[in-house]
Amino acid sequence: HTTHNTQHTTYNTQHTTQYTTHTMTTRLAWAFPLCAALLLCTVAARVNIGEQAENTLPWLSVKKVEDRYIIVDESDREVILRGANVELERRELNNPRPYDPKEYDGKCPPNYRYYEEGPFCEVDYGNENADVDPQKMNDMAQIRHLGFNVIRLCLTWSELEEQPGVYNKMYLDRVEQVVNWATEQRVYVFLDLHEDLYSRFIVSHDKPIGKVLTPGDGQDGAPEWAVMTNGWPALSFMGIGNLNFAMMKAFSNFWENAKVDVPQGEAPGLGLQDHYIGAVAALAKRFYNCSTVIGIEIMNEPQPGTHVEPYHFASKYLYPFYRRVIQAVTGVRDGMPTCPLDNPNQDVCAYPDLGVRDTRHAMIFEPNSFRNILDFTPQTSRPFSEFKNLIYAPHTYTHIFTIDQQVFHWPANNSYYPPNFDMAYITGRYEANQMRSALLITEFGCGEDQDSYHLTNFLNAQEKARVGSAFWSWKANGNGQWSMFRPAALIQGDLIEPSGPIRSPRNLMLMRIAPRAVAGSLLGYRFNHVTMSGVVVAESNAPVTVGDEEHETVIHVPHSVSSTNIKVTGGAVLDKIVTDPRDQNRLIYVAPTGTGVYQIQIGDDSACAELALEIMRDQHSHIKLLSSLSSESTSESVQQKAQELCTALKMFIDAVEQGIEVVTDSTSLVEKLVHLGKGSIDMIRVKNLLIKVFMDHPSAEDILSIIQSISRTCPNQLTVSSQ
Repeated sequence: HTTHNTQHTTYNTQHTTQYTTHTMTTRLAWAFPLCAALLLCTVAARVNIGEQAENTLPWLSVKKVEDRYIIVDESDREVILRGANVELERRELNNPRPYDPKEYDGKCPPNYRYYEEGPFCEVDYGNENADVDPQKMNDMAQIRHLGFNVIRLCLTWSELEEQPGVYNKMYLDRVEQVVNWATEQRVYVFLDLHEDLYSRFIVSHDKPIGKVLTPGDGQDGAPEWAVMTNGWPALSFMGIGNLNFAMMKAFSNFWENAKVDVPQGEAPGLGLQDHYIGAVAALAKRFYNCSTVIGIEIMNEPQPGTHVEPYHFASKYLYPFYRRVIQAVTGVRDGMPTCPLDNPNQDVCAYPDLGVRDTRHAMIFEPNSFRNILDFTPQTSRPFSEFKNLIYAPHTYTHIFTIDQQVFHWPANNSYYPPNFDMAYITGRYEANQMRSALLITEFGCGEDQDSYHLTNFLNAQEKARVGSAFWSWKANGNGQWSMFRPAALIQGDLIEPSGPIRSPRNLMLMRIAPRAVAGSLLGYRFNHVTMSGVVVAESNAPVTVGDEEHETVIHVPHSVSSTNIKVTGGAVLDKIVTDPRDQNRLIYVAPTGTGVYQIQIGDDSACAELALEIMRDQHSHIKLLSSLSSESTSESVQQKAQELCTALKMFIDAVEQGIEVVTDSTSLVEKLVHLGKGSIDMIRVKNLLIKVFMDHPSAEDILSIIQSISRTCPNQLTVSSQ
């Protein structure tokens, strides 16, 4: 059960046709019980710790649209976040990485092989042209270079509140330092209070009892003073970390808010949860004015302890805890009176408002770690808070930590359950919707040897679900295969290189064409890392002025994609393509011209046509053909108009042949095509004509001739104008 640890140069165009391993924790969570029982900103110069600087990244928030909750920016554009997990938590009992920001000011501390993760650095901070060579240790610049626009910054309660009731200013300064680096590279951050097996201070000194109970340690999370095991032994049933008795008792004491005999200090109460809530509030206070920070993830992979019945755990302990955290930090009362300060942790009243009143940042929450083996959450998903900026953050490890692998050992590509990679995202979206939350996958990943099957399917499923994600993980020491970079080479003794080389082709799979901000509704997007082609389909609800970058749709094209064949069709026009001179990453700006569907494609025409069809299939029983591909298209040439028409016909015929219901928002030609699909049109003949269009690349005149032939197939239902 081992696992992971783990501006620009602008050129104008006229509609250019241009993751030391660590013990497996929550991944196998409750498999055997299941079987048994069933601020900062982009700045030209350095920003010192504690200084306020002008914000340049737009604030993000959560909004409800027709079929889901989404993350939007200040211009009401849907935002897709793609990035990696960066680890600032501490797992080592001894010899930890330094967290004094001074150790990272223009330099990078040495890397030692007893660190589970090497130091995270930005040596050239203050220089937007930071060297992205891994050995130069400009991690944030490398993250931007790879096309990521977010990091999940994994933090540790044990460092944030090392001394009870004292929230560690130096650790907060270190977090702020990393946020400053992210701002300079225009990368968002969400702050994750990480834990695995409750705490690294759960250390087994117990003797094994046969092969059934074996010694097991915790990993990261709670400080030593917050580990209350009541003398339960640190022994794990069948070696399963999640069934470590000491860990289970420690978690149960946490969920019951056991009072701890330590100074209260700045904590709002005497219980374990009270101290934890104070730590979350300390983070929220520090970053109150920082738009680079999206929000705070309250706890990583929460485990139920001895409260093993999952529905009871969720309704009685987990979500009431989340509600208390949100009440304390945001001031939201949920229609309840406020609890007294001397007894703040009750179910019948709202947790005292700690005065932060942070309603601009999201509160991010995870389900019971049980979900990792099931790809759905055994809970009653329903609203638990009146706070509006909620993000649901399950992890997806289909066919890696799911029950088929951990219990039954079925082949990943021939598994009975989960039935596919999509299930985790479909159930995740349903659960998020029921809790009035946006969906964000804050962990997914696999070993390098699993990339061709698992990583490919993870990424495809995310695109089908139109959901952002954070890959596990950025860098790691040791022999793990889960990170973006290979292990660093040994120099001498315990000293190793700052970083190993990047894992390729993993990087090419993760560097994808993807929407950054979408004007209107995102209907779908797909990328093929083999053909290096991508398609984005959206529907506009209002026109956007060409050149208004704050409201236009923005598509990211990584430097790994060299194609200049970029086409915008439908109710939108191409504004410009902005190339970053540092690495040749590109941003495509597209302005919707009114209401209706529009499409952006980058790469090979044939590959893009297939991707567009995949987007249609993603809709399952319902698709919307592009009105852009109708006779009202604003194409500048007859040839382009004819090509677009043929594309529409091909999409239509493929849809009809697969039994997909076709609807349209067009009042013209595409609507007639829908009508034809219900009649007696000779589909074989039409398809053969279209094959000629795509295979023989005829002239405009030939294409028009083909269209006229199509019209003659059913002259009373389809007419072709002289144009």
